[in-house]
Amino acid sequence: MKKISLLTFLFLAIMPVTQIFAYGDGLLYGKTLAYKDVRNYPTIVNQSTQSVDMPKITDGNASTLGGTIYAPSGSPNNALAYVFPVPVTIDAYQVAYSNSSMAIWLLGANNEKLAVISPPVSGSVKTSITPVSGVRAVYFVNTTTGSTILMPYEFEVYGAQEIPDPEKFVINGLKAVPTSGTSMTLSWDAVQSVNLKRYQIYRDNQLLGNVTATSYSVSSLVPGQTYNFKVAPVDVNDKVYTSGSMDYTVPVPDTTPPQVPVGVKITPDRYTASVTADPVPDSDLAGYHVFLDGNRVTSQPVQLPFTLQGLKLDTEYEVEVASIDTSGNISARSSKSKFRTLTLETEPVAVSVTASPFNGGALLSWSPVATAREYKVYNSDGTFIMKTTQTSAKITRLKNGQVHAFYVIASNAIGDSPRSNVVEVKPESSLAPDVSLGYKLKDVADGTSSWFSSFWLLLAFTISIPLSFYVSNRVKGLFES
Repeated sequence: MKKISLLTFLFLAIMPVTQIFAYGDGLLYGKTLAYKDVRNYPTIVNQSTQSVDMPKITDGNASTLGGTIYAPSGSPNNALAYVFPVPVTIDAYQVAYSNSSMAIWLLGANNEKLAVISPPVSGSVKTSITPVSGVRAVYFVNTTTGSTILMPYEFEVYGAQEIPDPEKFVINGLKAVPTSGTSMTLSWDAVQSVNLKRYQIYRDNQLLGNVTATSYSVSSLVPGQTYNFKVAPVDVNDKVYTSGSMDYTVPVPDTTPPQVPVGVKITPDRYTASVTADPVPDSDLAGYHVFLDGNRVTSQPVQLPFTLQGLKLDTEYEVEVASIDTSGNISARSSKSKFRTLTLETEPVAVSVTASPFNGGALLSWSPVATAREYKVYNSDGTFIMKTTQTSAKITRLKNGQVHAFYVIASNAIGDSPRSNVVEVKPESSLAPDVSLGYKLKDVADGTSSWFSSFWLLLAFTISIPLSFYVSNRVKGLFES
């Protein structure tokens, strides 16, 4: 051992001190190596670190001595090793060592040798090799025989972690949505891999930028021009995969306004009015602007019919309507339509009456009138029958078999509406009484009795014949037994 120590001292004393830096992007940079005995390879035995200063071997400085690797006997013998957590591809190496010979072993998942590299002693620069894939471990091996020491200064390999799911790095669902006349947004489906790093965006093969999101906004486009856009996924090793591609033609602005609305109709009430018009047939119609006395009512397009709110009683207004498309083009306004809101002093409009008969009476019904306070029911000859605040009236004690005629007038404090239509009904005794209309018990009893009596003879005849046969058969059976 004294001899070995003396040789080491003499070598260090005569070695020139030249600081050489390793590249800092290696796979071993800053890693801790393990000390191994590989004399019985493929059996590999862990060794103590002995005199190796592990951090200095991967510190990126090729002039710092990392100690010694002793070769007790046999060849090869001791080595420094690092096992990668996932497979890597190695395409370059850099070593700095002295005083012995060495080799770099690149081992696979089962410790099989994928490659053996024998670098020169003087080689301290990054040296490229044919890429070796599937590497799970690298060994810095002392290949000398006998009691020879290897003096390592730097050990580094270069390459990239292998991606286990490269088939997932495909761009699907690429589409473009215009956001203005000169801009649009690209979007695509996300690559479902934890090994994705970013996406690269290209326009006509020129790189626009890198994003981690699944969309990208593009501006300053020329209307009518066609562009090619590509999106390429990039993995954690900065490998760029095949891009998704699409052509996008910037829409030419639509400057043609839609048709002018026609058939504008106003239905006024006291404080509101309903505005409608014939539909505008443009396929890109967004809606309508309604103008009241020259002023646009809403900031955004509306759909028809549209209700004007907050109007004054008995006031004249003018309405105009313009159509607007999805490009913001607005048509000329329609011709002016004048209307006057209703007043509290407006007489009700006429109602429309329907009628249905029942035994001894009739039910009249009509739709409500907004300004009516009550409704008056008359015989067709003008005889007043009743008044009600409801929208139906029950007329009773009518003669069955006769035609009865009625009309209704809506009324308020100002006056009466015109007469409604005249309805005719013909009650019949054969009709069941309408018990839902609030008849008294006597009315129901009388009506039911009258209705039943009209069927009595037929009912008695129908029952008597089979009943007589039944009785005679029973009597006959008594005598036969």
